Amino acid sequence: MADLAIPALQIVGWEGVFGTAMMVFILLPIVYFLPGMDGGGLHENSIETLHVSASSQSLHHFASCITTCRLKLFSCKLHVSWGKSSFMFPECP
Repeated sequence: MADLAIPALQIVGWEGVFGTAMMVFILLPIVYFLPGMDGGGLHENSIETLHVSASSQSLHHFASCITTCRLKLFSCKLHVSWGKSSFMFPECP
């Protein structure tokens, strides 16, 4: 990969895309049809999981709290970085 002219973050991004696609289109269908003790004889019932996740109010509340916290942390990081650079390099506009 070092001889390719692709930025490192783009390689990591494509790795995530391919990993997600393999999980969704290959691995989840395989485990859906494996026999198991839970889920009415299914090893993993992905359809029921999506249904429960979509209808769970506490999960939506938790996700919104996490998103809000991440946005606040990002804002603080941005302000601290700006303040530090303004203090260290006051001559830059």
